[in-house]
Amino acid sequence: MKPLLLASLCLLSLPAFADSQNTVTHTHSANDAPIIIDQGNIIIGDNPKVQSQRANDMLIIGNGDNIAIQGKVGKGNLLLQGSGINFSSDQNLKTDIHLLDQSLEKLSAINGVSFHWKEEIQTERQLGVIAQDVQQVLPELVHQNDQGALEVNYIGLIPVLIEAIKELEKKNTQLEQRLKLIEESTP
Repeated sequence: MKPLLLASLCLLSLPAFADSQNTVTHTHSANDAPIIIDQGNIIIGDNPKVQSQRANDMLIIGNGDNIAIQGKVGKGNLLLQGSGINFSSDQNLKTDIHLLDQSLEKLSAINGVSFHWKEEIQTERQLGVIAQDVQQVLPELVHQNDQGALEVNYIGLIPVLIEAIKELEKKNTQLEQRLKLIEESTP
């Protein structure tokens, strides 16, 4: 089901009113932020900054001075604004923990590429990876969406990058030690 349709169905149970420009506004109570459906947009929040940033087919969630989430529905673009994105990572919440190995080798099998999306008219080139490359070495980071296309968990690449940097640092230290020994033994 399309996100816009799903969100619209969820809003049907809320009280609503329409203005002269066919903008539908839903609120649950007087203290709640409005949910506005307007020209293909779903806007949650009443901040003027949120209102001024809308364009067709946008999902915008915001309140106060911060916009929590702004993204183009169904287009694969998502812009998060704020001081950070936090994910649960507490050791107490995890089990069967293993250190990653061969991270550098795995990353060497993945190419960083620049590209244009086939269905998007863009002036800017995009940067990323090819999901099929990632799937070969880190299958747990690749998922298939409802349309059959592969998607990459880019955040999941961070631990692999961290361990690859550690591997490079270890190799660099070993090479520096060997070079020092060679320099000391050369008259």
